[in-house]
Amino acid sequence: MIYLGNALTGLDKRSYTMAGLLPLEFEMTPRLVQFGYVDVEFIEDCLLGERGTKVRGHSFHCSRMCGGNAMPTAYRLKYSLSGQEQLEGYQYGNVLASYVHLHFRANPVLARSLVAAALQSKGVEAQA
Repeated sequence: MIYLGNALTGLDKRSYTMAGLLPLEFEMTPRLVQFGYVDVEFIEDCLLGERGTKVRGHSFHCSRMCGGNAMPTAYRLKYSLSGQEQLEGYQYGNVLASYVHLHFRANPVLARSLVAAALQSKGVEAQA
């Protein structure tokens, strides 16, 4: 997600240009942010499944998003350690970006949905 954003500010306070695909900016942090297991519920249909789909994941990163963000989100997160909830899973065109590492084996729907979305983008109908 960071690589696809506009810019990353390092611990040295210098700004580094990223790919510029997502209208997001990030900054590195000196310690972990939002560390731990996460319960994820899709609040919107997305590349990985329909609204209401649930899956587990984990998060560990030493960065954060800077400033406001008006991008549509597909996930509602609940962190196991802190109990904190937030919206995430940023959708932009055919991109779905997130800090959360989803456990695909926890819900086989995710892989099937991802393959079906890829085939659909190529004009091919998915087989059951």
